[in-house]
Amino acid sequence: MPPVKIIVTDLDRSLLRDDKTISGYSMDVFEKCRQRNIKIAFATGRPNRSIVEYVKALKPDAVIYMNGAIIKTGDMILDRHTILHLTAKKILKQIEEKLPESTLSVEIDDTMYSNFDLGSEWDHTRIDFNDLPCRDVDKIIIGTIPVTQMKELEIFIPDDLYLIFNTGKFGFILNKKASKWEGVKKVAAHFGIDTKDIVSFGDDLTDSEMLEKCGAGVAMGNAAEEVRNRAAFVCDTNENDGVAKWIEENVLA
Repeated sequence: MPPVKIIVTDLDRSLLRDDKTISGYSMDVFEKCRQRNIKIAFATGRPNRSIVEYVKALKPDAVIYMNGAIIKTGDMILDRHTILHLTAKKILKQIEEKLPESTLSVEIDDTMYSNFDLGSEWDHTRIDFNDLPCRDVDKIIIGTIPVTQMKELEIFIPDDLYLIFNTGKFGFILNKKASKWEGVKKVAAHFGIDTKDIVSFGDDLTDSEMLEKCGAGVAMGNAAEEVRNRAAFVCDTNENDGVAKWIEENVLA
């Protein structure tokens, strides 16, 4: 394996334990990576507001947010791929009419707008999508209906967007240029590093492409079988610090 210059990791069910914490052991391993001038990047489906504590703790060199809709290094946006406001409103209306039992949320400028009440656990604004703020959308999230029904919605998706699913049975509508792998390529280009010198970690279907195409892709032991099959390596589970253990044994050894 070539020398590793960037480590890219998903957060939920990958770097994060089930209680959403990062262990002290993992923190120490990443600090050793930094001492060796190995860059760190997060690749997550989450928006900025929900990972502030992890960014403060590990100080990644880059973050790929919302499955690649936004890519940042520090406060600088390297790239952003959105859904046009009018296109998003049209899609939301079509979904509500076809599958009114579905739940819908959109991410706009680090704020979530939903057509249902998510409860106090989630920071969101309940809204009638007719009143959606007149700004482009980063991501549309579909829930509560089976994936087989979600696939019926592809007839509403224009050519410049796509629909992807995760193992949690949620669907996401994104700009076609927004994916974790595209984000990894953008980060690599920014730092002048070849993608073959990148190790990536993940557990979900949305991680599969970057695991398959990075220099080394490592699926979590708790990953979906399809994800494990597409990765070159499999590490221990997120509960057992699989990311940090693999790095210590294969990168820092």
